[in-house]
Amino acid sequence: MESSLKSGICPKCNAQDVYSTEDDRRKIVPHKFMYSTSWENRPSPVVDNFVCGNCGYAEFYVGLEGLETVKKTWERKQPQQN
Repeated sequence: MESSLKSGICPKCNAQDVYSTEDDRRKIVPHKFMYSTSWENRPSPVVDNFVCGNCGYAEFYVGLEGLETVKKTWERKQPQQN
């Protein structure tokens, strides 16, 4: 399994300069940054955010409660065949 920012070390640049909202109230809802009106009525989970302060690489994780919302209300992406 690939390493992640959750470890406190950036998997892209190996910096130990990772910032997080994991245990914070300053979490974001990803779709609020999109410009598509088709997302307006779709329930969106709050996510934990991790950002490398050195290179800017970012990761977002949905909690268990949010995963249930996603599974019930979002469309599942079908794998593309090569």
